[in-house]
Amino acid sequence: VVFTVEYEKGANEVMDLFIENPDLYARSMEINATSEAVWGIEKVVGSAAVLDGFDDKLDRVASDPSKAGMCGAPVSEYEYTILSSNAESRK
Repeated sequence: VVFTVEYEKGANEVMDLFIENPDLYARSMEINATSEAVWGIEKVVGSAAVLDGFDDKLDRVASDPSKAGMCGAPVSEYEYTILSSNAESRK
């Protein structure tokens, strides 16, 4: 299954980075969902400078208690782990 999620600028600061940097892209490698949670593995590819900004924005979003999910859905817990990292990608 392939689908695209489009964001308007200003809706999410991490997604704003993708809007501002068209060479930055992400691919879902795996997504799993239960009635209580959704988790997945994403590969994000871009320049080293843009990925540094991605890391900073992801940290801020993860620690923001007022964050909302897609379509404004409430997010009760948000956690991420960098599984692998190099100058041009994060997993």
